[in-house]
Amino acid sequence: MNEELHVVLGARGVSGLALLDELKVRNLNFRGVVRSNDIPGVTCMHANLLDKKETENATISASHVYLCAGLQYSTKVWERDWPIVMENVISACEKSNSKLIFLDNIYMYGPIPLNVPFDESHPRSPSSKKGKIRKEISEMVVQAHKQNRIKAIVARAADFYGPNVTNCALYPSFIENIINNKNPQSIAKLKVRHTYSYIPDIAKALVILALEDSCYGEVWHLPVSEAITITETTILINKILKTNYEASYLPSFLRKTLSFFIPSLGELNEMMYQFDYDYIMSYDKFKKKFPDFKVTRIEEGLREMLNSFLKK
Repeated sequence: MNEELHVVLGARGVSGLALLDELKVRNLNFRGVVRSNDIPGVTCMHANLLDKKETENATISASHVYLCAGLQYSTKVWERDWPIVMENVISACEKSNSKLIFLDNIYMYGPIPLNVPFDESHPRSPSSKKGKIRKEISEMVVQAHKQNRIKAIVARAADFYGPNVTNCALYPSFIENIINNKNPQSIAKLKVRHTYSYIPDIAKALVILALEDSCYGEVWHLPVSEAITITETTILINKILKTNYEASYLPSFLRKTLSFFIPSLGELNEMMYQFDYDYIMSYDKFKKKFPDFKVTRIEEGLREMLNSFLKK
C-alpha cells in the first residue's frame, strides 16, 4: 500500500463516501474524518471543522486532504461558518504540509444568465449571496496556494446525481415522487438544458487530480453528463423503469408558497437561475488533460440512482 495518507474531510456525505470507495479501489492509504458516528470498515477520526485544533488533529500525517464537507443549506450558516472552516483547513494543511483538494460548486459564476457553455474562465460576479460566499472561500484557497502556504486544487462540480443522492436538484419531488409511484414535479423548467455530476465520476476525477502534481494551483471543472432537459430525463427514466410518468413544472408561486412549510425551498429562490436558463458546464480543460477518462452516460447514472432507492 502507498505510504501517503489521503484524508477525507466530510467523509459521511455522498461525495466523501464515494471518495473513500475510490481510494480503496486504488489501494491508497486513507482516513475518514467525521463529525460523529464512525463509518463501518473505515479508519475514522472525529472533528468539528469549526474548531482549529480538532481540524489540525484530523490532518496529522496527511499527504492529501480532500475538503468534501458540507454545511446546512442556509445563507446565514454559510456566511457565519464557511470562512472559519476554510481558514481552519488551510491552516491545518499548512501545519501538516498536506496538499489540499477542495470540492467546490459553481455558484460563484455570474452575471446571469451564464455563458453556454461556461468554463473556468467565466466571470465571477455572482448574483446570489450563496455565490458570493463560495467565491470568497474559493479565493481563500487560491490565495493560500499563491502565497506558498499550501499546494491546492479547486475542483468544481455541477449538481450531484447518482446512487443514494438526495441533496440534489433532481431528487425532491422528482426522483422522490417516482420512487413513490407518483408523477414527478420539477423545480426546473421542462425544456431547460442542464449538466449534472455523477458522484462516482467526481470521486475518480478528484483522485486523478490529487495525484498529478502539475494540476495544483489551478481551478478544474470536474466531468459532467451530457446536457439534458427534464423532459428528456423523464423519457430516460420511463425507458429504464418501463413506466409512463409525465413530468410537470413546479411554478415559482407554488414553490414560494411551499417554502413557508419547507425552508430549504426558500433557500433555493436566489439560485433559480440555474433552472430557468440553460446551465451547461464545460469540462474541456479536464478532458484535454485526461483524455482517457470515461464519463458515465446519464442513462446509466440515472439507472444506478433509481436502483439505489428502489432496492431499499
